[in-house]
Amino acid sequence: MPKSPFPRIGTYAFLSDCHTSTLIAPDGAAEWLCTPRFDSPSVFGAILDRSAGSFRFGPKGVASPLSRHYLPGTLVLETTWSTENGWIVVRAPLTIANWAGTDEESRPRTDHESDYTLVRWAECIDGEAELELSCLCLLYTSDAADDLLCVDLGGRRIIKKKKKKTAAQRSESAQYQHRR
Repeated sequence: MPKSPFPRIGTYAFLSDCHTSTLIAPDGAAEWLCTPRFDSPSVFGAILDRSAGSFRFGPKGVASPLSRHYLPGTLVLETTWSTENGWIVVRAPLTIANWAGTDEESRPRTDHESDYTLVRWAECIDGEAELELSCLCLLYTSDAADDLLCVDLGGRRIIKKKKKKTAAQRSESAQYQHRR
């Protein structure tokens, strides 16, 4: 049986900002993100299709980290990498804006707004290391059809499905064109 190009689902890290989430593959690539909400079109979808966009930030030429864990009490993912010449720690959260409530005496309201931002930063803790940034945003909107239309917006592609016409719509369109 051939090896799958997809990691096992249990190996993905989960980040959330209470409005959406992202899944980070073992190699450090964000392979799933819908923003600004869970039901929004996906920006990164490589978890479903390797050509459907991802965001990797990590050491060049190193695919397996030494360790991955969440910082205690948070959904901040901390990944430690070892390279030929150094050690790197990459941290990744989805940001949350300040709470909308201003009264410090009361509990925070739940109507806060999120920044909807996946932040990634690296710290070289020993030696030197070359980092690699690879980002392909692929916005996908489904209109429940078969034909695809791809629009390139300078490194950011949008795929929209064309709606299939029903037999009645095709007939109506043909009659309209015939009259012209």
